[in-house]
Amino acid sequence: MEQRRGKAGIIIVLVLVGLCLSCIACGVLGMLSRDPVTQPPGPKLVPQLTLRASGGSEQQLVEALSVLRRRLNNAKIPHEIDRLELKFSVRLPEDSLQVLQATRLLLAGGDLVFKIIIRPKEDRGVQLDRKNLDQSRWDEEAAKVRAAQLDGSYDAETFAYDLISKAGDEFLLENPGFPGFHVASARYLWTDGAGQYRASTRLSAPASPGKSELLLQSASGFEPGQTLRLGAVDAAGKAQVYRILGVDGTTLELDRNVDTGAPAETEVVRGFFEIRYTMSPEGAKAYADYARENAHLPEATIMDGQIETTATWGDAPSGSFDPSVEWSWTNTTSYPWSEDDARYYSTLMTSGRLPIEMMLEDD
Repeated sequence: MEQRRGKAGIIIVLVLVGLCLSCIACGVLGMLSRDPVTQPPGPKLVPQLTLRASGGSEQQLVEALSVLRRRLNNAKIPHEIDRLELKFSVRLPEDSLQVLQATRLLLAGGDLVFKIIIRPKEDRGVQLDRKNLDQSRWDEEAAKVRAAQLDGSYDAETFAYDLISKAGDEFLLENPGFPGFHVASARYLWTDGAGQYRASTRLSAPASPGKSELLLQSASGFEPGQTLRLGAVDAAGKAQVYRILGVDGTTLELDRNVDTGAPAETEVVRGFFEIRYTMSPEGAKAYADYARENAHLPEATIMDGQIETTATWGDAPSGSFDPSVEWSWTNTTSYPWSEDDARYYSTLMTSGRLPIEMMLEDD
């Protein structure tokens, strides 16, 4: 009886093992019979840049790596970044334009701040703003800041004012200003005030990848396939040519053409690139309060210690502030932003500030 039980147990074990092997075999055959899953090939990445941090703790270096990756992700530049101690190795596509854009983004500090401009009351043409200073007081405050900046003792947290030069003029600015790390989102658009432009010339060759948007009061009369030449040039002085991909209400979806220029008969659209940004929920109320406090006062937008643009605050916002409301940053000077400029600033606004300085290392 015991012998029969032993044989029966062996048989049961063998049957179970056979069933398991059959299941495994069926699974393998099923996998082999399926169509292989293929991922679309990305651009080939090759070593392009080597950055070296000026120093910093391990925590700062880890944070810096995160910021660098976030910037290239936000700019939609394919990349790989590895760190070995203070050295950051960057692999990028073999595309000179993308390498140039990435280099500019990776070396920027990303310190954005909005500050009120303090002007002397005696200046000609200067509106008597409530924060203006008498000329003698303005000179005194500017001299104190200037001396501290020269001897290295200047600290924005302890000084009431800052002093920054731009195009030969000195700007006295109220500290502490409003920090840009509260910016939650940023996008750029080409905007024009009339929306009465038309274009008729078609491109003879497909435009290169890189979508943009053109915001108009009216997009009627535009059709996919038409081309536009915007009234601005890129860093190389070339006309910015776009092919219309689609029309939706007041927005044209455009494909950027980085060729040498536009056909002579292409319509020139006058306007400028505009950055629209929102604040984080925690920063939205503080920003609205800052805008109310400084309504109608001159303001400077500063990136990495340099005044990028100046403007004047409009009417004070009233009521509760909605974080989804978009604020506008524009450059309508004689040297308006190119698309690369607008992309650069909008990317920095949402990618964080580098905790340490980065330098480009010669390979």
